Amino acid sequence: MASWNIQFGERFPGRILGFVALFCLAWVTSPVRAQQPTASPRQITTAKQAVKKDTKPARSASSSRPAAQTGRKGLRRDPFRSLQQEREQQQSAKVLPPGKRGLVISQINVEGIVIRSTGAIAVVTMPGRNRAFFLRVRDRLYDGVVTRILGDRVVFHERTKDVFGRNVERDVVKVLSSAAKGSTTP
Repeated sequence: MASWNIQFGERFPGRILGFVALFCLAWVTSPVRAQQPTASPRQITTAKQAVKKDTKPARSASSSRPAAQTGRKGLRRDPFRSLQQEREQQQSAKVLPPGKRGLVISQINVEGIVIRSTGAIAVVTMPGRNRAFFLRVRDRLYDGVVTRILGDRVVFHERTKDVFGRNVERDVVKVLSSAAKGSTTP
């Protein structure tokens, strides 16, 4: 046995044994280990109940990550979907008010125009609504105003947002539909 101690001492000098002892001492007295709180009996029973219910225990406020980093669905925009399609889907998902105030300029079809001495009237329809609307100059719509009614067209002033969220104002001209042009009264 004495020969084994000599060989061990020769192969592993005292420095390595001292290093191992120092490492164990540092690990036992490390501040990280000393700062870890111990769980109370109530927390332990709550955790056991959560495991029984197959649910995760509630995370503390300090361990929660920001919502953008969690990777949950719905928090980030799909980079491969068109911004224009998303905008159209959001507009179609909105509940529009009844009457003229619910008409969206991009969806309006001009079916007829009546010009009288008292003023001009445009007859318009919109898909999804089973009725015709009579518009006059300065009538407010969902996303704009009627500015002019001419013999064969209606001019709207549209206020919308572009795909980047900036406000955009422009004039939109809707021409009398071709089916209505062909029908003339003698």
